[in-house]
Amino acid sequence: MSAVVKSLQAVAQSHAATVQMHAPPELDRLRMLAVKMGSVPVPPPLSEAEVNGVWSQVQAWLGSDQPARALSLDIWKQVPALLWRTYEGQQAIEYPRLREGIAWAASMSVSLASWIETLATAYTEASDANEEGRAWLGDTLRQWCDVEGHEHIDVWRRRDRDWDLFSPDDFPVKLACRLQNSPDMSLRSVLAEAGFLTARAQAADLSRQAFLAYLNIPIPAAQGYDFLHLERIREWKNLLFGESSAWDEVLCAAVINGLLEPWAAFNPSELELQKEIQKRTLEGWFGSVPEGWTGYWSAASSLSRQILERWMILDVMEDFFQRVGQYAEETGSITMRRQWRYRRHFWLAYYKRGVVKTARALLGHGIIQAYGEPSLRKKFGDAMAELQSQDPDQCGLLLQIHELMLIDLSHHGAAYFFLPSNKQKPPADAAIYDRSSLNLLKDVSKSHHGSDAYLWQSDFESLIFDQTGVRLTLSDYSV
Repeated sequence: MSAVVKSLQAVAQSHAATVQMHAPPELDRLRMLAVKMGSVPVPPPLSEAEVNGVWSQVQAWLGSDQPARALSLDIWKQVPALLWRTYEGQQAIEYPRLREGIAWAASMSVSLASWIETLATAYTEASDANEEGRAWLGDTLRQWCDVEGHEHIDVWRRRDRDWDLFSPDDFPVKLACRLQNSPDMSLRSVLAEAGFLTARAQAADLSRQAFLAYLNIPIPAAQGYDFLHLERIREWKNLLFGESSAWDEVLCAAVINGLLEPWAAFNPSELELQKEIQKRTLEGWFGSVPEGWTGYWSAASSLSRQILERWMILDVMEDFFQRVGQYAEETGSITMRRQWRYRRHFWLAYYKRGVVKTARALLGHGIIQAYGEPSLRKKFGDAMAELQSQDPDQCGLLLQIHELMLIDLSHHGAAYFFLPSNKQKPPADAAIYDRSSLNLLKDVSKSHHGSDAYLWQSDFESLIFDQTGVRLTLSDYSV
């Protein structure tokens, strides 16, 4: 233990005895009455100009060999707000003589309560703080809370007891775990209960470290997470940064991987949750994923990249269903419009299981001519291919479920299945597919009869289960 800490302990331990042994003067009697009434006098905030003036005096004192009493008590009472300012390459709190000066000034006060209040505020609001300095301040606050009997300090004692607030290494994990285990509590209420009442404190170092701890809490692979978890992360980000995008590599990695890796085993059952994670949150904060995973996205782990690439399959499937449905509306094809309602639910059920490896939109001449190839290429990218068929309106959705490939064709078209053992099946990345050739190369062809009674769905599911081991139930795909 350093001499400075020992000195501060001695100051703290002797403080109560000192107050009892020496009757305070009349002014201090009034202050003690205020203490008993639960109102601790705290120095009023100064203007920026006044704070800078105080800082100038503190800097001059730090550069001298004058004793602590060379600065007035009124100046010392403003020092807690200046602890994290830099003087000659070091934060003020790093200077042992400043710590000794605080101890001296506190010993000259009737109560430690106001000092604990202002130092605790400086502790919770510290940003870019020196770690050793913050640890020293936490130790000092804990020691002074132990010896100061003022009831006003009970709240800080409770926060340290319940949250390990004054242990900067332990507090972030404790807060994160408490939040994880308290779905009924809001983020702001948890932060406030722990002592982070101001916007400055909620954006400071300890809040940021708790945010990282929350993101790094392991989530079981079979569980995933819900909207509440995502909303807390969004809210916390806004408390830390507001509209700013001040992301460093550590935070980028924690957010990207913390939001994606829990979905290693399956996709969110609620498609809107995936879209909120992928589109509004990740792409909203970091932009679309560039080629080569550069910039912010370089922080993504290999597992996160695999999951996000898998999630992009949903874009292809949803865009295909939306565009084919729109084309059906515009061309008056009632049959085409109706059949994809059931097919959408059925195929998306496999997507939710996380077993769809590839999805491609095979578009006929009619839809390409209607919307223009450049527009469709912009939407689908490499996932688009041309389908050549006698019926120019016909389109197809190509899916690969594990090693089983299938193409589901519109306009009374069947679904063609290409089994894993088929060595002649068409490549999944071809630019053009010919309907006649597909018909020759297929292993199994199945039609879509009995949509309302879920007849074809049950038939398809049995075949897919036999080939892949992936099982669905009626509730997975019922409309």
